[in-house]
Amino acid sequence: AELRRIAKESGEKEYFDEQVCKTAGLDDIDDNKVRWFIREAKKKRGLNIEEDISVVETLTKLKLWHEKKPTNAIMLLFSKEPWFLQAEVKCIRFSGDEPIKPYIDFQTLEGNIFDLINRAEEFIFRNIKKSIQLVPGQIQREEKYEYPTGAIREAIVNAAVHRDWESSSKIQIRIFDNRIEIWSPGLLPKGITIDDLKKEHISIPRNPLLFKQLFWIKYVEDVGGGTNDIINECAKHGIPEPEFKYIAGAFVVVLRLFLSSTELQKIGLNERQIKAIDYIKKNKKITRKEYEKIGLISSRTANRELEELFAKKIIEKKAKGPDTKYVLARFGEIWRDKN
Repeated sequence: AELRRIAKESGEKEYFDEQVCKTAGLDDIDDNKVRWFIREAKKKRGLNIEEDISVVETLTKLKLWHEKKPTNAIMLLFSKEPWFLQAEVKCIRFSGDEPIKPYIDFQTLEGNIFDLINRAEEFIFRNIKKSIQLVPGQIQREEKYEYPTGAIREAIVNAAVHRDWESSSKIQIRIFDNRIEIWSPGLLPKGITIDDLKKEHISIPRNPLLFKQLFWIKYVEDVGGGTNDIINECAKHGIPEPEFKYIAGAFVVVLRLFLSSTELQKIGLNERQIKAIDYIKKNKKITRKEYEKIGLISSRTANRELEELFAKKIIEKKAKGPDTKYVLARFGEIWRDKN
C-alpha cells in the first residue's frame, strides 16, 4: 500500500477510481442509477448531458469510461450489485462510552456510494436522540437531533469520497453515549495536516473522479471547506468542537456531546465545577446540597458556582426553590429516544 501511495504521488500510477475495472462490463452497470444521476446533476449543477443518449456515451462524457471498459469509479457509483469487498460501512451503537459488547445496534451496509451515505446517515439518526419542542408563534412542533445533522452528513460523505479505496478496511460508524466516531481508512493527502483542517485549506481529493461525480449532485463542494463546515455546524448546535485525528491508519472525525475535563478547564471551570459535571454525567442530576458535599463548601459558594455553570449554558435548572435540581442540557426533559 505504501509503494502504491508513493507511485501515485510521483504521477506514475492512476488513482484507484480512475483505473479500469477489468472484471466488469456494461451488463454490470445499473442504467436506472445512471439516469437518476444525470437528472440530479442537471437539476443541481446544470450538467450539460442529454438524457436520451446511451449509457456508454453518458459515462464517456463524464470521463468514467476508459478503453471500452468501466472504471472503478463507475462500479462504486452505479454497479447493480456491490462490486468491491471494501465497499461496506460497519455501523455499531455501543452501550456506554467504551467500544465493548454488548452492542445496542449493529449493521453492515452494502451498496453503491449513494446508498452507503444515505443508509449510514439513517443508522445514526435511528440511534441518537432528538428533542420535541414547542416554538412560540408556531403550530407545528420543532424537532432537533442532539447532534447537528449537517455535520453528520458532511463527515459521512467525506469518509466515503476521501477514503483510501485500495485499502481492504471498511468505513466505520461508532456511536457511544457521549460521542459519534466516523472512521475512514487512510491518512490525509500529502501536504494537508490535521491542523490545516481547522482553517482555510485547498481541496486535494484522494479520488478525483469519484469526487467530481459527487460534486455534480451537491454532495460535496470543491473548495476544501468540508471540515470547516463540520466545525461551524457543531458551534451553532452548541456542542464541543469536533476532533480530527488518526487512529490505527484511519482518519477519524469525533463529534462529542460532553465537554472533557481539559475543555472544561479551558472555559474557566474550577475543580469543583468539573467534579459536579462528572457527577451529573453519572447521576443525571445534582442538587445544591450535593454540590456542597462534593466541594466541601458553603451554600453561598455552591449557589454562585452553579449559577456560573447555568450562565455558560452547561446545565439547566429543573423545579424551583429548595427542590431545584441541575441537569446537563443533553439530559434535560426535552430529550427522548426517537422511537
